[in-house]
Amino acid sequence: MKSVIKYVLFAIATVPAVLKAQDPQQFRLEASIKKLATEQNNKAVLMHMLPGKMVFDTVDVVNGTFVITGTAPAKQKAFLYVTHGGIMPQSIGLGDNVPVYLENGTIKVTAADSLKHAKVGGTPLNNDQQALVDLLAPIQKKVDVLEIQYAAANSSEDSLQSAMVRMRYEALEAKKDSAVLGFVKAHPASLVSLLSLRSYFDPATKIEKATAGFDLLDPALKASSQGQLFGRMIKRATVLDIGGEAPAFTAANTAGENISLKSFRGKYVLVDFWASWCVPCRHENPNVVKAFNRFKDKNFTIVGFSLDEGSDGKEKWLKAIEKDGLPWMQLSDLAGWASPVAMLYNLKAIPANFLLDPSGKIVAKNLRGEELEQKLEEVFGKS
Repeated sequence: MKSVIKYVLFAIATVPAVLKAQDPQQFRLEASIKKLATEQNNKAVLMHMLPGKMVFDTVDVVNGTFVITGTAPAKQKAFLYVTHGGIMPQSIGLGDNVPVYLENGTIKVTAADSLKHAKVGGTPLNNDQQALVDLLAPIQKKVDVLEIQYAAANSSEDSLQSAMVRMRYEALEAKKDSAVLGFVKAHPASLVSLLSLRSYFDPATKIEKATAGFDLLDPALKASSQGQLFGRMIKRATVLDIGGEAPAFTAANTAGENISLKSFRGKYVLVDFWASWCVPCRHENPNVVKAFNRFKDKNFTIVGFSLDEGSDGKEKWLKAIEKDGLPWMQLSDLAGWASPVAMLYNLKAIPANFLLDPSGKIVAKNLRGEELEQKLEEVFGKS
């Protein structure tokens, strides 16, 4: 199950800061957190972008309140953090935080105990953001419960319960997706809509919804720097869409021999991206093994590609292959997420897979559980 947890430090560092050039925004952020009124030595940090650098505006929290003023080069999404008990977390990205939009006007942030439960408003974009949060909150609450249930089912190796929880989770994810698209349709000119599309609809995995959402945006927003970037992301993803030819690559197998993907032409091939450290991958491996054993004599094979890395990456990779009983060809450049192959396939999460026909064209993607066998039954028939 895909985790809903996101590392916001990474997110803000990888998203271009400006909506359009030469559009400075004078902002004033006023915040009140009741719980902090009884604590001393706490700090508030506003993390945002200036041209070419990330900045951390820091102020003292006094009687649970604070004010931060400044100028942003353009309308942008930023992140507000506060400490609790005067302690700064080891990684600010894991601290108590809430996203805010920097734009002209006074931004209001209020919370009883934590920024994670804060209400944000006062300016158009922050009002839009709060409207989206309120829209998704009931769904997200149910998702959080299911994630706990899914983890419990996996730890007890209850495959039936895991499957049932996953079905409910996927239904909620579909409901969330529909809600996001509905929000975008109602707010086509809002920067919140564009950045929400990027957050919820990665073109690499949800190309149809990413495209549908992008088509709903106002032309001016599409033409903005961030709109153009998302458009390019969609364009790149279409190369990996069903019907496209899978990008060719060559990588070393477990014996250090270079093997090319093209050498498997003439067969149906499942290109399976995984790693020894990836818990969802390891839980999915029995399903992949089952499908392989059932169809391996019907012009079908699997090529695994691991995102393991580090000085002990190969050792962990080989042990996982042996423990999970993966008999098919295994490749890796042991470069982790920095792997050129991972970038070539626009990977944002694993497990991920691509089913190729004998000519190397993609006929299906991200097949999980019974979906893989069902697709192979379509190709080869039941046996």
